[in-house]
Amino acid sequence: MLLVVAPSGKGATGTVWKCLCDCGKIVERTSSNLLNVENKYPKNCGCLIEQSKTHEKKTRLHSIWSGMKDRCYRKGHPAYYRYGGRGIYVCDEWKNDFLSFKSWALSNGYSDSLTIDRIDNEKGYSPENCRWVDMKTQCNNTGRNHYLTLNGETKTMTEWSRETGIGYSAIKSRLKRGWSVKDALTMEVKST
Repeated sequence: MLLVVAPSGKGATGTVWKCLCDCGKIVERTSSNLLNVENKYPKNCGCLIEQSKTHEKKTRLHSIWSGMKDRCYRKGHPAYYRYGGRGIYVCDEWKNDFLSFKSWALSNGYSDSLTIDRIDNEKGYSPENCRWVDMKTQCNNTGRNHYLTLNGETKTMTEWSRETGIGYSAIKSRLKRGWSVKDALTMEVKST
């Protein structure tokens, strides 16, 4: 991406060259920078790094990372009270380093059809406490769920509804009217 235009002088490591980047910016590079075969030095003015950062901001994964931080640290966020307001945080490894988060995500099952989920809702976002799950799993692992226990088995009302065939709203209504959990989950629904 750099076109050598003219020598610009001598540097400690050799000749310094004036170079034109494809983006139009003029930069100076030493001969050793330009000829480095290990590609330690950028072969452009740095514009690709900036383009890459801008491109990353438009990705779903970057939105997930930003959303995580917003819920934990931005007091004006509508969900702050459920996250940062009760001590949920983003680990230091991810908080200021999107690429670290991205690397973890891509090597731990990320796909566009999954969402990030904290395994223990009382702990923060970290590699040890996060996973990628489908929406069904995500919805069953929220602190807002109402859990019911029957015969030693604890499940969300949604899970009990699926298992028993009794509608979620019917179970909820029964419990509101004072029914026992056993009756709410086992009594046959009368059709009218």
